[in-house]
Amino acid sequence: MAVVYLTTNCLLAHATESNFWKERKKAVELAMLPKPQANLNLNPLSARALGSASPEANPSIASSRLKKWVGHNGSGRLKELIASLSTQYGTLRSVSVPHKPSAEKIILHIQDVHMNREAQENIGAVLQDLINKSQVDLVALEGAFHPMDFTPFRPFPHPETVREVADYLLTENKISGPIHTAFTSPKPIPLFLGVDDPAHYRENVEAYRTSSVKTKKIKSRLAQWEKNCQGKKQASFSKELLEFDTRVQAYRAGSVSFGEYVKTLTQRHSGESSPRRARVGSSIGSNVPLFLEALSLESSLNFTQVEAERSFLIKDLLQKLSDSQAKELVDLSYAFRLGQINHAEFYRSLKEGCEKAGLPLAHYKAMNTYIQYVLLSESIDAETLQKEIRTLEESIYQGLTKTEEQKALIETSRRLYLAGKLLDFALTPDEWK
Repeated sequence: MAVVYLTTNCLLAHATESNFWKERKKAVELAMLPKPQANLNLNPLSARALGSASPEANPSIASSRLKKWVGHNGSGRLKELIASLSTQYGTLRSVSVPHKPSAEKIILHIQDVHMNREAQENIGAVLQDLINKSQVDLVALEGAFHPMDFTPFRPFPHPETVREVADYLLTENKISGPIHTAFTSPKPIPLFLGVDDPAHYRENVEAYRTSSVKTKKIKSRLAQWEKNCQGKKQASFSKELLEFDTRVQAYRAGSVSFGEYVKTLTQRHSGESSPRRARVGSSIGSNVPLFLEALSLESSLNFTQVEAERSFLIKDLLQKLSDSQAKELVDLSYAFRLGQINHAEFYRSLKEGCEKAGLPLAHYKAMNTYIQYVLLSESIDAETLQKEIRTLEESIYQGLTKTEEQKALIETSRRLYLAGKLLDFALTPDEWK
């Protein structure tokens, strides 16, 4: 039995990571092979394949994906579930294989970010995809305590009306993605079961209600404390320390982008050579250089040119491929559409195909840059990057501070910042620590 279990992180708890990838999203949306134009002069099999083939799961691609996550371990049921998960709506973070390979009860834990429409839409899409593939027998939800009955809405004679209402409620954050799927799924739905603990749930709700009425007053106090802290900084900080701290505060306030902030930190890190800083012994880390390189490529991308060169690249590549190789390329394209592979896997294979065919990507400058960008972006671990940035920030502060008062003000400033995020339910897991 497969169980989809959805639990929440604190409201917007992964906002930092999701915002990081949101800045990158527009630049990695190209990954479809264009249908052949009349003047491409392709061989008949290639033309038919690109123009009319219908997407079907590719067993060889699914097999390589399974090896990555479970190797030769895991039951057939687990392998079937992993093979059916689409990369279009989320990322598989980890797989825990039970000691008994024959175990058939599987829990798929989907991390649930509340009040985020895009996240909820993706969660609903994941669930619908699993329902379509008959891969889920039970949906376990927080915030409820009993089996959930959708029978008044499922046989409603006007399903389009149900969908319109459900769409509106999802847009207004009145229902979650899974509930939207329960209302609108064209396929029969499994049991939806509330698995929250009633006592703990009521305690959490009461704690929220009690604190929410005080939020405005506390935020006002925080603003005053921050103002007082800033005044003390003006009196205590050196010019250099004050300039850096002002940049940090601007990033925390959202007026400086993540990319610009990373540039500030690395420039300061490479330009600071005082003995005090040297004793800190901080390294930039492995993800920061990757991010900066990807950011530089991103800023140079001309998507109109990328689109044009992609068409020429596919045309020229297909001319060099045999019928069987052309079919493999088409299979990759459909594997991406089906969510079997992600952008990076698709373009990595395309790059390898060009190398094998003797087609230099250097002849397609914009497309080559785009492929490099996609592969670099995929290699960045956003969570680790955030930790490296935090370490870099601390290192620079330590190199610039000379008195205990300055250190205390920096710590107070950060605590006030985290307190503000706590009030907005926006702390990341690392910040909770």
